[in-house]
Amino acid sequence: MGQRITFNAGIMDPLTPTGAVMMGVYPYHLLGLGLTNLAELNLDVEGMAWSPFQGSVTLDSFPRFSLALSHSDRFPDDAVDISTGYPKWPQSGLRATADFDDNLLGFPSLDEQVVVDGSYDLSPADLFTSSSGRPMLPWPEFTERYTWRDTAIPPSFTGGANGAGVPPDTVSMGGNKLYSAGAVPSVALPLLARFRCYPRGSFYGANGMQVQIMSPSSGLPAFRIFSAGGQDASGAWHHVVPDVRGSGGMSPIGGYTPGTGQPTDPAGPELSWTQLDFVTRVSRVVTHWFPIGGTLDSLTPPFAEPGLGLQPPGTAVLLEYRGSDLVMQPNCGGVGPLTDARVLDDYGELPAGSCGNVRLPGPW
Repeated sequence: MGQRITFNAGIMDPLTPTGAVMMGVYPYHLLGLGLTNLAELNLDVEGMAWSPFQGSVTLDSFPRFSLALSHSDRFPDDAVDISTGYPKWPQSGLRATADFDDNLLGFPSLDEQVVVDGSYDLSPADLFTSSSGRPMLPWPEFTERYTWRDTAIPPSFTGGANGAGVPPDTVSMGGNKLYSAGAVPSVALPLLARFRCYPRGSFYGANGMQVQIMSPSSGLPAFRIFSAGGQDASGAWHHVVPDVRGSGGMSPIGGYTPGTGQPTDPAGPELSWTQLDFVTRVSRVVTHWFPIGGTLDSLTPPFAEPGLGLQPPGTAVLLEYRGSDLVMQPNCGGVGPLTDARVLDDYGELPAGSCGNVRLPGPW
């Protein structure tokens, strides 16, 4: 992210008194994470903070403000075509010509999780300095956690269309891909944040976020889409009411330039400076397949250690099973689905092209 351009002005949205809805993505590689370390999967987001422009915060208050998290259906790849100087994958970012919901992975079967919904009071007293030396201000305290890179999401839900695949070209320089475009599962898709700021008046706010321009030669791919109220060129004020169609609350319509009232694009390459706080709440382990033999009559109840009386308070061990009518690993040299769990992917599936076969695996 540091290779891109730091914008020389603050972005007001979503802290807009006339109301706003803003979506932003946070890809794994910009958060210092990889694709193959199991300890970096199933991360619970328990808090977020933003960086005020030039480190300055003005007292302000929003009676209702919410934040919802999900997995993004899109993966903006800001790699630049060196022959043209323009983005190689301009359509890989968030969709600005559809509803906000259409950027969620698996919507409507999967939905976002609201982690904040209440008032938001901004005060310079809440500023802190991040480990990188940046001034930050917390978003409101989370009432829920959200599991990102979640291996409980079926791998049939995939995204990342119109790009190079993952790792993105901006990282891999056109190298081998672990996941092809449009076939990127939850473990490799960005975190998607939707901010909803409910209108409280006809005036502009006094605070702005520090952002990075991820694509200096183009407004695409979109790392941010939004609707924001404001004053048009004739002096009339407009309000955005989240989740109300027609006002920009359901689909991005852009905003208004303060001073001139000129409309703005609903999408842009801006990525806000953000701190995310993670905690490991869920750990998942998958075994290899076990041959039972004969005709199965029943399974005895599982026996787990430590027992219920010895587990730490608030924790639990959950065992889930699935079946298959035939699992084979002929000529696999002892490394196959019946002997080695390492041949299975992050979801417990046998990848295509692997040695062996799992026929008609059932649900967990």
